[in-house]
Amino acid sequence: MRLAVVVNPVGAVDERPELEAALGKRSIDATWIETSEEDPGVSAAKAAVADGAELVLACGGDGTVRAVAEGVSETSVPIGIIPAGTGNLLARNLEIPMNVEEALDVALSGDKRSLDAGEVEGEVFTVMAGAGVDAVIMDETSSEAKDRLGSLAYVIEGAKHIFDEPIEATVSAGDSVLSSGAWATILVGNLGRLQGGIDLFPDSKPGDGRLNLIGLAANGGLEAIAAGVAAATQSHSDRLLRATGTSFTIEFSEPVRYELDGEARSPIDRLEIRVRPGALLAMTPKSAT
Repeated sequence: MRLAVVVNPVGAVDERPELEAALGKRSIDATWIETSEEDPGVSAAKAAVADGAELVLACGGDGTVRAVAEGVSETSVPIGIIPAGTGNLLARNLEIPMNVEEALDVALSGDKRSLDAGEVEGEVFTVMAGAGVDAVIMDETSSEAKDRLGSLAYVIEGAKHIFDEPIEATVSAGDSVLSSGAWATILVGNLGRLQGGIDLFPDSKPGDGRLNLIGLAANGGLEAIAAGVAAATQSHSDRLLRATGTSFTIEFSEPVRYELDGEARSPIDRLEIRVRPGALLAMTPKSAT
């Protein structure tokens, strides 16, 4: 098997030597390509596919995994995930082990699974995209804090923004307006499992050709907390907007930051989000027989 590894040299400092040793133990030669500020992994993954790779491993955090997924999307080459980040969103949703050796075993001998992807501004996301307080948290949580505190860093940063001004936005599915008003956050995703066992999209099916939306309507911090609790506990609340569809448009009253799979992007006044059915092949744990 021709194997390529796209590795984040900063985020996978500990995992890279483990992965090198695990590959060596299996007598597997791999082409190693490091990510950079100029290329977080998209071009590297595309180059690996063009060079004949039959499997591309993403060794890094959510940003590296998202970039590699974009690079191999719409091809017959699957992505294998070696988690080396704080959130590891796609890995957790696909139940990929956090241990390097076990994750490698899944990548080499697991099931090849077809997944939908989402697209925003020409970029692919595999788990979810969002605007509002979640994007602010992702943007303002420092790498140093994540290295030191892990996912607790997001909680601490989130506490600073509970009473932020809500975003004003109109949410549409296709040509139909769903709702307009003030929001703490709006998320659109194909998978919704977060750390701590929270699943924002419990009924989602990652290969059904549809995306899921949840909006937390709020005019202040207390309403945002109440909506967040309802979303986390899958409770009914008038503050929650839920929808499924193949495309969504979110128009903001002023430019706001957004995020893709936990990576912040520059402010924008309109998000057009669409599904790309079956765009990605991913190696996942073998199904029980």
